[in-house]
Amino acid sequence: MNNYRKHLKAALIVALGYGLGVVIGVVIINLVFDSGLLDSVVNLFDKQHLIAGLIVVFAVVVLGGAIAGAIGGLILSYAVPSENRKRPIARSALGLGFGFGVVLLPLMFLVALQAIYNAGGTSPAGFIISTGVAGALFGFVSGIMTGTLPRKTSYWHVTWVVTLAFAIGGLAFGFGLWNYFYALYETGVGTAQLLFAFFIFGAVGGLVLGWIFSRDQEKVALPGDDDQAPIQARFFKKRGFWGTVLFAIGIYLLTRLIAFSPLNFSEDHLSAYLPSDSIGVHWSDPWVLTETDSTVGQSGVAQAGDLVAITWLEDSGAGSDVFYTSAPHVDDELTVWQLPTNVSESQRTNSTDPQIAVDSAGQIHLVWTEALAGEVDDSAIFYRSCLDGECGESVALSNPGAADCGGDQNITPTIAIDANDTVMVVWNSGTDNLAFLSWEADAAIPDSQSCALDEWSSAASNPRLAAYPDGEFALAFDDGEEIFVTSSDAAAFTVVDQEAGRMPEIFIDRRGVVHTTWCGIDGQVKYREEGKRTKTIPSPACLNRPALGQDADEVIHVLWHANQAELPSGAVIDSNLIYESRLVTNAWTTPTIVNLSAPSAQPAISTSADGTLHLVWDSFQEETGRVNYANFRVYECSQADLNEQGQLALAVAQSGDYRPTDDLVPFCHNQFDSLLILPKADPAYSDNPPTLNGAFDDVSALIQSARYEVLLSTMWYETDDTGTSPGVVLAEGVKKLYDQVKANPDQYPRGMTVRILLDNPPEFALSRLVTQVWNVFRHMRYAGLTIMDDPEIGWKMEVANYSGSLPHGHTKIVVIDGKTAVAAGFNFQHKHQSKDHPSGKGKDDYDLGLQMTGPVAQVTQLSFDDLWSGSNRITCPDLDSDSPLWWITCRREFATAEHVPEVKKYYLAESNANAFALHRTEKFNESDVTVPKTVSSAQETLDVLQVNFTLKMICDLNLLFEVCDFRDALSYMQAMMEAIETNQVQTRVLIKSGPIEAVESNIAVTEFREVLEERGLSHLVEFRYFNDSVHAKAVLIDNQFLLVGSQNFHYSAFGDIALTEFNIGTDDPDAIAAFQRFFEYHWERGDPIPFEE
Repeated sequence: MNNYRKHLKAALIVALGYGLGVVIGVVIINLVFDSGLLDSVVNLFDKQHLIAGLIVVFAVVVLGGAIAGAIGGLILSYAVPSENRKRPIARSALGLGFGFGVVLLPLMFLVALQAIYNAGGTSPAGFIISTGVAGALFGFVSGIMTGTLPRKTSYWHVTWVVTLAFAIGGLAFGFGLWNYFYALYETGVGTAQLLFAFFIFGAVGGLVLGWIFSRDQEKVALPGDDDQAPIQARFFKKRGFWGTVLFAIGIYLLTRLIAFSPLNFSEDHLSAYLPSDSIGVHWSDPWVLTETDSTVGQSGVAQAGDLVAITWLEDSGAGSDVFYTSAPHVDDELTVWQLPTNVSESQRTNSTDPQIAVDSAGQIHLVWTEALAGEVDDSAIFYRSCLDGECGESVALSNPGAADCGGDQNITPTIAIDANDTVMVVWNSGTDNLAFLSWEADAAIPDSQSCALDEWSSAASNPRLAAYPDGEFALAFDDGEEIFVTSSDAAAFTVVDQEAGRMPEIFIDRRGVVHTTWCGIDGQVKYREEGKRTKTIPSPACLNRPALGQDADEVIHVLWHANQAELPSGAVIDSNLIYESRLVTNAWTTPTIVNLSAPSAQPAISTSADGTLHLVWDSFQEETGRVNYANFRVYECSQADLNEQGQLALAVAQSGDYRPTDDLVPFCHNQFDSLLILPKADPAYSDNPPTLNGAFDDVSALIQSARYEVLLSTMWYETDDTGTSPGVVLAEGVKKLYDQVKANPDQYPRGMTVRILLDNPPEFALSRLVTQVWNVFRHMRYAGLTIMDDPEIGWKMEVANYSGSLPHGHTKIVVIDGKTAVAAGFNFQHKHQSKDHPSGKGKDDYDLGLQMTGPVAQVTQLSFDDLWSGSNRITCPDLDSDSPLWWITCRREFATAEHVPEVKKYYLAESNANAFALHRTEKFNESDVTVPKTVSSAQETLDVLQVNFTLKMICDLNLLFEVCDFRDALSYMQAMMEAIETNQVQTRVLIKSGPIEAVESNIAVTEFREVLEERGLSHLVEFRYFNDSVHAKAVLIDNQFLLVGSQNFHYSAFGDIALTEFNIGTDDPDAIAAFQRFFEYHWERGDPIPFEE
């Protein structure tokens, strides 16, 4: 017992010595750095100032550590007397000196890691464990030096025990350092906490060293102890052998675990070049021209000049009538359609087969079939014209008693007007020919019809007319088995071509070339250009007449109705749809779905002189009949519409470094939807309705709006046991989407694909040991979604970990159907919830996301695919199992990025804002180049909202000594300085405060301000702390170009070795106004950063 007291007393004395030694060493280091004596040394090496600064820092730290070790060794030599007192002093000085130097960079990296991941508001466990590891490293280095001091204790035994001791000391030091940061943040004073942390660190290591040396001296004094040495050696050798075996087994199991975890280090799947893979342009969203309880159908469309006119049939059950409407300038949301007009006024008889045409004066001409009252099966062809909403009297065109082609059963009229305003109407008169009338639009209608077909004596039905540019007409029709194409002369039409099939449509292009499409006898859509061979469009079977048009690029479009759809799984479902295929480079594109339709829909197209296509079709949804109109425009952008920042962004995009120089950069025809706000929108700075979960609710609603595909990436995806995490909001949105698809599979004719990509960050940084992908599965099970693959309805849910963790992903992207994109800064974490959130875990951490609809979504989709392809996709076939081991059957596969063709088209939004999708990876640095270029172009103002604002990582050593200055600024900071100095730009910077996060930012702010002061620019720039926690990344340039996304003004987001990032830049005035409102509100409430910080 006395010996134990003796050892404990020695250990406590040595602990005190080493604790004080470390404190004294740290104080001396600080005094040397603060003295300014070393600045002149570093300044001698202008071009190598960073290397010189590092050498100076290392030397001073090693010296301070040596002093700490010498003091501890001195106390050790007195507490445990030995023959040579100089030996423990020298070895201890050497050990602690090198130990201080070795752990310098790991500690700097540790602080940087906590700042990168904004760990200030989280549990300190990760930080404390990390400092424990750094302490172990320190102990190992020190133990190597001091392990030779004991005479009877194993060298490696001393080394490992000292390593363990300083690891424990490191844990205590981490706790003290964490409290120091908080004390400094809250009170501005934290010296006592910091010195106490260093004291505890040294004292714990000294305690163990004192005990070991005291015990060793006791062994030296015992006679005969040497006889036990061989036995102890054999014991430790045997224990070491089995320890080594167990260590090897542990390492093997760890490598297997890592193989199925996110800890992978491959970036081989990333691309340095991303050419567009979009396949065309979407039709516009439909205008619903009428909604009625009646059955609608047989719609038609015509166009001349700026006027578009549409006709259709409404059948109330008691009788059917023909209606029409018209509108000028059908190209934007301001289009006003005329109220529908009943032109047939049939009064309980049936009017059918409406057709429409427009002459050059804007006069609308309509024809239709009308059943004759009191006459069974007899019908007549009626005509009526309307101008400026006023219609003339209805006129019967058909004459049953006519000498030529007179009959009682007149049906299926067709009408066309040529360039000379000659009106022609052709119809089936019930005879073995077709009847026709022709007259000038402003002249009287002839009294009697003529036969349209020259030398024809068999059945003829379903006629379709088209006009040549020079004033003639062409006619197509069928006889039930074959279709015929004719050309006109002065008196009649002559057949020039025939093919097997039925229900033809005819179109004449601007060159006067005749194009015909029809349904073949095999049910497939056929097409023929005059003078060329017939082509078959591989398609779902057509059920009635196809529609035909040619756009401004002279691409032929064929549309038709079908009642089946093939899912990606290969399953076929029933669904009434309008399909489209386009003739591109002499080949037909894969048929794509334009929209849902009624069971008997028959699309109709009219082509404007400028190549705009006008489409009408019928649909039946929510128990109402609808007539729908959509248009198609060739996608063209004008560089002249871009402001200075847009011009710079376009120049980077077209440089050839990132895509082919002739690739389309889809910057125009985009539309701002919303500025997503967390923790929740507030009427004080947003028009968004406030909801419990803020932007998380917005993302959930966006997911539920998908028709084909959802793509989502996030870095952090937290879970909890209360069901209130943001991940649950996401999972419930996905579950509701699944329920919609399951209940109405015909409304989702390509099924639904949902892809969730986790960006694979180092979760240990926030004390998490479970891969986030399992959190996603856990939430899906919680929400009741236990099916990853449902081939019957085409449902597919895919979850993957980004394949690479150093660097990992940092993108926050949402893409819906290739039409709508979100570039965000927020993760799915509790901290973004409000402090009054039911979870009780909200931190009011403000963040933003920019949601836009338009072609920018196609580039965003391409960015997502670059990250997704080759990542580690996890598939769990037993997700629905009640077993706690449901995960045991999960397997890893390489992710691939296939898409249905409907999501690979540019969607032209109703507004015409410009937007650029900016992607960055290690191999693709477009955003790295574009952001500084646009920032440096500022002429008047810069408003910067950032969670981080830093120099290079190594500059964190400026906490000790000014290793770096503004010469080590990264590109975004240099760009800001260039704009300020060159153009006297008024600059406001709003950044996050905090005990950990602000450490790096304050270093950069100090260096930035020093340069401003030197150059006489201080009056142009103001820095403020955000009034709460903030995680947003946004820049507004000259109040005319806004950047929002995931890319911090931080060394982790720029350069050769940095995280993956994504931004959207736009000149949309509504987006800019929304951001200005948010920024101004928080700027007014921000705290100015004092110069000394």
